[in-house]
Amino acid sequence: MRCAALLSVALFATFAALGCARAPAPDMAPTPPAATGEGRGPAGGVKQATVSALRPLTQKKFGSAITEANTTTLASLMSEPSRFAAKTVRTEGTVSAVCQSMGCWMEIVDESGQAHIKMAGHAFFIPKDASGHHAVVQGRLLNAAGPACAANDCNAGNTPNAGRGEQAQIEATGVELMD
Repeated sequence: MRCAALLSVALFATFAALGCARAPAPDMAPTPPAATGEGRGPAGGVKQATVSALRPLTQKKFGSAITEANTTTLASLMSEPSRFAAKTVRTEGTVSAVCQSMGCWMEIVDESGQAHIKMAGHAFFIPKDASGHHAVVQGRLLNAAGPACAANDCNAGNTPNAGRGEQAQIEATGVELMD
């Protein structure tokens, strides 16, 4: 019985680690859906935002309700991380990439910066076709400037914006997608 429980835990941990993994994207430039097979990235399956019309989403609110009234720019989160330490922050931007395995992370960009958003404890997931939609995110700033992912989130270097400068990292408690 104990062996079965340990095996179950090991299998769960393995699947959780592999669920977010994907091959590195060779280039961040959005490619037309016809060239990549129904809007998927060339090798990794991360859907990039394109200029085409967005499909309306059936569900738009995920996780906890967004209660923070003040929006903080991504640039402010990166330039003054100590100011936002241990505080709930609200930020927004356009979804530029989404985990195509589970929807457990996304990346957002605005004119001043970018952020990697992890869904808190895999408690909720966002639609895999959310790229291009405007997102309002509420959560906690994890690391204002650093690599795209933590070691337990996905494989190093596997986020589309890796190598494109630093980005804020946020653990989201709530996300609202706009059309």
